[in-house]
Amino acid sequence: MTAVHSQPGALRNITHLRTYPLVVGRALLWLARMGRALPILYGVRLYRVEYWTTGIDERPILASGLMVVPVTDRPRGLVSYQHATRADRAGVPSAPTRTEGVLAALAFGGAGYVVCAPDYVGLGRSPGWHPYLHAPTEASAVVDLLRAVRDRLVQQARYVPQDLFLLGFSQGGHASLAALQRLEADPVDGVLPRATASIAGLHALLEISFPAAVDGGSPRSSAYIGYVVTAFARASGQPLHSIAASPWSERLQALFDGSRTLAEVAAVLPADPRDLLLAEVLADIAQRRTTWFAEALLDNSVDGWIPRSPIRFYYGTDDIDASPADAIETAERMRQLGADAQAISVGAADHNSTAFAAVPLVRAWFMELSSAIQDRDVAG
Repeated sequence: MTAVHSQPGALRNITHLRTYPLVVGRALLWLARMGRALPILYGVRLYRVEYWTTGIDERPILASGLMVVPVTDRPRGLVSYQHATRADRAGVPSAPTRTEGVLAALAFGGAGYVVCAPDYVGLGRSPGWHPYLHAPTEASAVVDLLRAVRDRLVQQARYVPQDLFLLGFSQGGHASLAALQRLEADPVDGVLPRATASIAGLHALLEISFPAAVDGGSPRSSAYIGYVVTAFARASGQPLHSIAASPWSERLQALFDGSRTLAEVAAVLPADPRDLLLAEVLADIAQRRTTWFAEALLDNSVDGWIPRSPIRFYYGTDDIDASPADAIETAERMRQLGADAQAISVGAADHNSTAFAAVPLVRAWFMELSSAIQDRDVAG
């Protein structure tokens, strides 16, 4: 199926990837040690969706993502799942061979939700480079996949749920909030955001997340720093040597070409992320001076606004990749502004363990809200 134009949200192609019957889905969740925490009721069908969105230069760009359709005539709602940091083009939801993509498909699709999971611009089937933590393109990738999936369901004369629940892990927490902010400012017809969950997310880039990564608590800290400075330099039209130290100012762009995993990039970079940055840049960060990079971090932070629907931030106290302070302080800032925001600890969990602990809690919350909405609709 080929689209005749490249408007944002237009569908270019859809490919059936696989079907997991209910018994297989249950078995896979048990193998992942999640069967008891995430019981499912439906089999699921997985599709790769290629669609048009808006790139860094405001021009149309091809993007890809995963669509999961539960085997039921009346889905409970829509779940948009935003994935964690990936440096390699292939490690994305539309190539669901990794735990993250399959878990999202089974956990939420198997509970009766249509699931959308964008690969983001520059990853999956999308050409070019990935603008890591760039809020506008993350939002566009999420929102335009929702448009494409909704239109596909309408074309097939299927029931189209309007209630949307956003969920993101790590970078996906950032993307989820960016998308929610876009949806509230420019609603999509027939899509109503009901709740958002960020698991081990990055939100306050300037004040918390970037300084925490510079401190180098994680073996992946240098890769995170290298990724964001490379992306923001390109997105801002600034030379990489204005922020990155030699020889990394000459090497970073090639390292983040989509062919290497984050672990492979981290193995090449210096253990101390400070060695990637110019001394004056470190001083600027420490003294909170205004620079083009600080402005880019601030512009792409997603913490200083008031969501109209409830939002929860899940964190693990042993997470050295995403600072727990980001979840706690972002929730508090939003709450002081008047939002329905909570920070929820899942206990002494590291980065990945936080996701496994939080997903059952998130699903239970989404299902509770879905049931309440359905009861109101019936009563009304």
